[in-house]
Amino acid sequence: MPAIGFIAEYLANDIALTFELFCKWFIFSAVGLRLFLAGIKQVKNPEFTAKQIFHVESADCFPILRELGFANICFGLVGIVSLFRPDWRIVSAFASGLYYGIAGIQHELKKTQE
Repeated sequence: MPAIGFIAEYLANDIALTFELFCKWFIFSAVGLRLFLAGIKQVKNPEFTAKQIFHVESADCFPILRELGFANICFGLVGIVSLFRPDWRIVSAFASGLYYGIAGIQHELKKTQE
């Protein structure tokens, strides 16, 4: 997805292929769209996240997963808005980078414990 936006903007506006242009589209898609859509899914269907990602069968965690969905929607909206507000990109990249990084470490630690 980021490559499509990157190349489309390059072709449509005849501008240079820069790292900044790639980051614009990467943040929009990998942070904005991905987290926004994941958040909506978590709010609407926390059971999927509980069972498929965390391997938890109990419905007791559903309210917490809905709140995770709200956080993902918020992160996603910042990424989406950054498409139009370049000054928001660094904030979106920093916050989502921390989020993805810490979550990734947690997932890896869980795998090694199993």
